[in-house]
Amino acid sequence: MTLITQLKTIQDPRGKRGRRYPLWFLLFVALLGSLCGYWGYRPLEKFCQKHHQSLCELLALDPETAVMPSYSTFRRVFQIVDAQVWVEVFNGWAGLHAPPSAGLLWSIDGKSIKCTSVGGNTNEQDFAALVSVYGQQAGVVQLALMYNRKESEIGVAKRLLEAVTCAPSLAQSLPGGFSLDALHAQVDTLELLESRHCHYLVGLKANQKLLLKQMQRLVQQECPLSQANHDETLHGRQTQRTVRVYAAPPDLPKRWTKAGITRLIWVKRQGIRSGNPFTHE
Repeated sequence: MTLITQLKTIQDPRGKRGRRYPLWFLLFVALLGSLCGYWGYRPLEKFCQKHHQSLCELLALDPETAVMPSYSTFRRVFQIVDAQVWVEVFNGWAGLHAPPSAGLLWSIDGKSIKCTSVGGNTNEQDFAALVSVYGQQAGVVQLALMYNRKESEIGVAKRLLEAVTCAPSLAQSLPGGFSLDALHAQVDTLELLESRHCHYLVGLKANQKLLLKQMQRLVQQECPLSQANHDETLHGRQTQRTVRVYAAPPDLPKRWTKAGITRLIWVKRQGIRSGNPFTHE
């Protein structure tokens, strides 16, 4: 099934009067432009102008008569099309053509979409965000759109993880590993990965205060199972990293051992950034 076929399943919310371009065409061109780095209404218009001939050849259009959409056309369409439907259609198509996902390393993260923010720094603040699970080696992405006032990134990420770890291509072989930031250091999320026999690496910050304090005591009182040091100079920054791996302590709360935690990793970064020393643990 082609991407165009999938895009044609999206219901067009526009009135019939004044339609110059079919909805699938606008969405398809917008996807191509975005994948090529043309982000925004005006950049998409430039993308269409620059690649007019190629688009005509790809879509079997007459280059003499085909007129590409303007930035205002993209703007009007983006304002009325249900973004969640668009994301789900794209995920469905990508899933059909994605390479086998068994053994991949996956990263999960959420990014807010700045232009959607309303309500300022108040209780009425709302914004849209994209939560993604990214297969690093194959470039496979699963996306979900969320709105801050309706649901949390934690719940959306868990839903994506369930979809990825239940995929047939993953279930047929040993799964890979997942890296998650500290927001997702949640018992339910980690239990899900443990139940799928997946390895994971999750950050730990003050949102899990008791576990963080236990980790800090462990570093001060116990010898690590292993230690590694790494130096690098990148983007004008000199960084030295020290990584220590500890066995999970016997008194680790049962809810965390049930979630599959067997090792705790301590990382210290120090060096010079913009001429000033820094240290992070």
